[in-house]
Amino acid sequence: MCDLLLRTRLRYMKIPANMFRCAVMFSTITSGVVFAQQDQTAATQPSPDKLTRMLVQMGWSDLDSGEPDLARQSFRRALRRSPNDAGAINGLGMALIELDQADEALAVLEPAMDSHPEDADLAAVLGQAYLAADRPLDAIAAFDLAKSLRPDWPQVDTWLGTAHLRAGRLVSALGALGQDKTAAPDAQLAKSIALMRLGMRGQARTQLGSLIDGAPGTGWAQAAAILQDQLDEEASGKRLHGSIKVAQYHDSNPGLVPLTDVFGATTNEEKSFGTLTSGQFVYDLVRGDKTDVAAGYSILYTANYSSHNFDLHDHAVFAAAAHRGLWNNMPYQVGMRVDYDYLFVGQMSFLQRVSATPTFTLTQNDQTSTTAMFRYSMLDFLGQGIDQDTADDQDSNNYLLGLTQAFLLPWDNATLELGYQFDTNLAQGSNFDYNGHRLIIGFNWPLPVADMNLAVVGSAHLRLYNLANTFDLKRRRDAQYSLSTVLTCPIEKNLNIILEYSLDRTDSNLTFNDFTRHVFSMGVEYRF
Repeated sequence: MCDLLLRTRLRYMKIPANMFRCAVMFSTITSGVVFAQQDQTAATQPSPDKLTRMLVQMGWSDLDSGEPDLARQSFRRALRRSPNDAGAINGLGMALIELDQADEALAVLEPAMDSHPEDADLAAVLGQAYLAADRPLDAIAAFDLAKSLRPDWPQVDTWLGTAHLRAGRLVSALGALGQDKTAAPDAQLAKSIALMRLGMRGQARTQLGSLIDGAPGTGWAQAAAILQDQLDEEASGKRLHGSIKVAQYHDSNPGLVPLTDVFGATTNEEKSFGTLTSGQFVYDLVRGDKTDVAAGYSILYTANYSSHNFDLHDHAVFAAAAHRGLWNNMPYQVGMRVDYDYLFVGQMSFLQRVSATPTFTLTQNDQTSTTAMFRYSMLDFLGQGIDQDTADDQDSNNYLLGLTQAFLLPWDNATLELGYQFDTNLAQGSNFDYNGHRLIIGFNWPLPVADMNLAVVGSAHLRLYNLANTFDLKRRRDAQYSLSTVLTCPIEKNLNIILEYSLDRTDSNLTFNDFTRHVFSMGVEYRF
């Protein structure tokens, strides 16, 4: 019985296809002679089943010799004699695939799969046809079926990994390709591509080097060399990148004025239109195969048309490092970032802050990843005046521990993030000591219209203060709710219109700490 393994066997044995075709024809003649000698009353031609097998063998030899059109003719002749012959169906499907007639191949293979549900070869050929028709998800299902029917078939893992790669499921591709222990060149090349797309440049370079050394002078080695050149180009490419944004906004409460003062009297929010200018500049100091190091500077400036006492002017610098690797075919990244920023409110120095943030991200599969983080922040509030060294001194050390789970939603590459953070604030003044719990939900949706993108982040932060407030002698409890919505609309390369809305609402049992703020903005951002 001829199956997909015949072609592999022929190549392994290095039998020329034309020699095999002659052998088949000779076998046809001699088989007829022997058959006639055994039964003088029988016809001198082979039986229909035997002739079908011969036609199928001839078709596979034609495929091996690069003659898919001749192969198609042989397989069709075989099917006219035996319409349900699985070998002829498989061969015809392969011939049609090589003739770039994937739809015709599917028209043959899909009904046959219903008739031969236990045929692993047929499932594998069907998967190849789906790949040729640019239907990688259907190909994955077909290859999964082939693997379940024949678990010890290493080549099907390579095909399955390739289908995942075509579908953009990079982690699943690595998992499937890692099951193929044959070190076949097509498996190595596919794994290299998956690693490159995941940013695992060091692991990809190792795979490519192994492929070049193991198959010198072949097309596989040439393809690997091209990919190595791409890695070199990435490593030596543009190192400075960032963004510049200019926007107009309306702020309902730029000074975060509370709803009431300390005596319970209603206060008036001072609304203002204004202009926002911001920029971020990042330079890649090290762009290695496994580790990257970058440094950056950012600036933010807001100018209210009224309420100039609450104009913001912030300068920040940072350094960040990230190390990437694989654990059990799952990508991980260990990161460290250190920030320093200096904030002016109005024309007065208000706050300087230093923070250090180590992170660890593990991508379990193509749908989920988990990030754990810790952050230490030192906050030095400047110009506190009479509040310095009192219960209202806000200088503090803040410690935060968080866990975030990200999910890829099954439509339009949208992502959902759910997170929890615990932070504790140890302040100089007893009125600002607290333990906090924050729930975070984020949603990012690349809209199917004009390459727009919608990002929404919401959070609820409950702060439980440790000691009674010195003003009204009860423990303060704040529930802060925030919402940020950003719609990005590309207008040309690197240039976007940005529409933003943010809400900040704090509900406190000390009413003079209640406040609400709405900010609407529209601007233009250039990314480089």
